[in-house]
Amino acid sequence: MDNYSILDALRSLQANFKRVAIWTAIITVVVVVITLAMPKTYTSQGRVFVRLGRENASLDATTTLGEHPVVAMPLNRESEINSVTEMIRSRSLFEQVVDEVGAEVILDKAPFVNEAGESSGGSGGGGISLSFVVDPLMAVLTAVGAVDDVPQRERAVIRLSKDVEVEPLEKSNVIQIEYDCHDPALAQYVVQLLIQKYMESHASIHRSSDAYGFLETQTERVRIELTEVEDEFEQFKNQSGILEIGQEREAIIDRIATIRNKKLDNDAQLAGVEQSIEQLQASLDITPEIIIVESTKGVGQEGVDGMRETFFQLELRHSQLVAQYSEAHPQVISIKEQLDDAREIIEAAERTRGEEVLGFNRVYGEIQIELIKQQAQRATLLRKSDAFDQQLTTLADELHRFNSDETRFVRLQRQCAIGDASYRKFANNLEQARIDEQLQSSNMSNISIAQQATFSQKPSKPSKLLNLFLGLVFGTMTGVGLNVLKDIRRLDDESTAGRTSIDPDYSDDSYSDDNFAGDGYVEEDYADDFNEQ
Repeated sequence: MDNYSILDALRSLQANFKRVAIWTAIITVVVVVITLAMPKTYTSQGRVFVRLGRENASLDATTTLGEHPVVAMPLNRESEINSVTEMIRSRSLFEQVVDEVGAEVILDKAPFVNEAGESSGGSGGGGISLSFVVDPLMAVLTAVGAVDDVPQRERAVIRLSKDVEVEPLEKSNVIQIEYDCHDPALAQYVVQLLIQKYMESHASIHRSSDAYGFLETQTERVRIELTEVEDEFEQFKNQSGILEIGQEREAIIDRIATIRNKKLDNDAQLAGVEQSIEQLQASLDITPEIIIVESTKGVGQEGVDGMRETFFQLELRHSQLVAQYSEAHPQVISIKEQLDDAREIIEAAERTRGEEVLGFNRVYGEIQIELIKQQAQRATLLRKSDAFDQQLTTLADELHRFNSDETRFVRLQRQCAIGDASYRKFANNLEQARIDEQLQSSNMSNISIAQQATFSQKPSKPSKLLNLFLGLVFGTMTGVGLNVLKDIRRLDDESTAGRTSIDPDYSDDSYSDDNFAGDGYVEEDYADDFNEQ
């Protein structure tokens, strides 16, 4: 065994080539028979294209109803395509397909009948179905408890999930869907149905169910509430007369300020008049009502009378100045000095007066007339002051009432603004939901069919050429391997019996069939041993 080489194996293969060829042919024929007997499997392919659409470009209509809109980070394209792939693989879609096609058809227990009512004839037009073997075996295993008793629908869903392959194509936005089964028409129909079911559910997956009905109800509710508040606000403005709250407040404040300023001016005038009245009354008290109006004593008495008249005028001027200014004012001091000088001159002249004629003092009368005027003016100013006070009281009441109306005005205005904003938001979202519902009812989405489900009458499994090649390779390797094992066993047997299987003095030219025959090993014996092996 230690001296057995590749050259020995090649010589043995050459000597027994016919036997090895026969063994290879037998295995190849068996593989071909099994291949022909196997049920044929047909494959259908479909492809969908995931493009950018409304589903990944905008939020659902019900997610932006809050005060602050929901901001969601968009998925990258790879994540989005993987999400679509996993949703196509979902069990719910497989269950819908099984329910529509039929569990017996998926499990190859009943022929597939297309929409035209034509039957496909069972298992794809060739091959031997293994159902008559597998079904009784599964029944026995289920009876003894080796396997669970799974309902037929569940088995169909499991088989469909195993036979359907969904995968995204590398570096693309395309997803490929494949299904292998015993019938090419069934394979095509299942792929078409799977794509159709997913496209029908795709829009609803990305949107809230019955969002349009919810938003329609809420929009109508908000509209009714807004209408009620607007009607109340309009009635209140008509009753209160307030059109704009800021302008109305400024108008009231301006009126109050104006009346207060007028009252202050009136009070200042009243104070001046009252002081003037006091001065006039004081002057009237010291001014004689009867004075000497004519004197015949000496010469120049007319001048003295004129001086006296000037003196009275100075006193009147002094009273007016005192009413307007204080005692320390320069004009008051100057007029007072003039009065003192005039008084001294008059007193000196009075000593020299001769005959005197008494009469009514005109200055006294003028002071009295001025006093009456000032008293009348004071009465007028007092009445104006009372009117100003009454107006201020009325404006204060109006301002108090305005403050109460302002609170209600602002509240109603705020309710109208909030209601209007809510109505606009609901109306906008309602329009978005209406568009979504129309898109959903029309089966419009960002999923497009890039390739319809294919119909191929050429079986994808089994591959006859591949199986033939594998049968040849396997038969050849098996024949060669058995021949080598036979040689190795023979050499081991000869070594055990004390004989040498190969003469140490042999040469490459002397190793032939005659040497085997000389050692008592003939071709027929080797063939018999080979067949036994």
